[in-house]
Amino acid sequence: MVQTGTYLKKLIHPTGERKDKSCTMITGMPLMNVPGGDDKILTGPRLICDGFPSLVDTPFAEYGIDCAFDTEDDKAFIFSTNLCAYIDYAPGTVNDKILSGPMTIASMFPVFKDTVFENGIDSAYRSTRGKEVYLFRGNKYGRIKYDSKELVGTIRDITDGFPILRGTIFESGIDAAFASHKEGQLYFFKGDTYVRIHYNPGTTDHDYIIDKVKPIVSGWSSLSGILPRKNHGVDSHDEPDHKHSYPDQHVEL
Repeated sequence: MVQTGTYLKKLIHPTGERKDKSCTMITGMPLMNVPGGDDKILTGPRLICDGFPSLVDTPFAEYGIDCAFDTEDDKAFIFSTNLCAYIDYAPGTVNDKILSGPMTIASMFPVFKDTVFENGIDSAYRSTRGKEVYLFRGNKYGRIKYDSKELVGTIRDITDGFPILRGTIFESGIDAAFASHKEGQLYFFKGDTYVRIHYNPGTTDHDYIIDKVKPIVSGWSSLSGILPRKNHGVDSHDEPDHKHSYPDQHVEL
């Protein structure tokens, strides 16, 4: 499901490398990820084009960002339906720039051609192991090395790789995900709910749900005045020199 306009959906740079424990939500809203209910909004919510000027007049600003994951040096891959781009998102500034793309997912990641990921990616998170990334689409997930863009293993059902999610709403799909700054912890989001799990990369041994599945606002109180947020469709904002894109820009290069 594509979320657009005012941004509050997907996340980049949430790995344990950040000493300030913050993550950037795309919507581009940095949210302080502090245990004990002390989370707070640092910026936003804002229009994607305001937080990321390089994305003006691209499908990512006009229609929304489905998914994103960071690599290193403040760079990230972003996705919108079957399109993706590699950007320098320049946190704390408006000096972001597109490094590669927009192009189709299959062009950027040939390994995804003729797979469930060719036409879109719902969510992703950077693993704590090497340069691996987990990606989700419907009830499927895959694992890649983002530097070589090679698939690690095979595309499988979510419950095959995360059996602890069997019987929960997450077995049929995950809207957003990120690895916590705490070693071995993941957050999965779907609809208005989330779950926090303990996991071991590459194995299902000793995985367990830390908290029960519960409403997002119960664990992220700073979002109580923002969620739920219905922001579907093309942005309807006024920008000088802004050229409105056509619907077919979303699916064609």
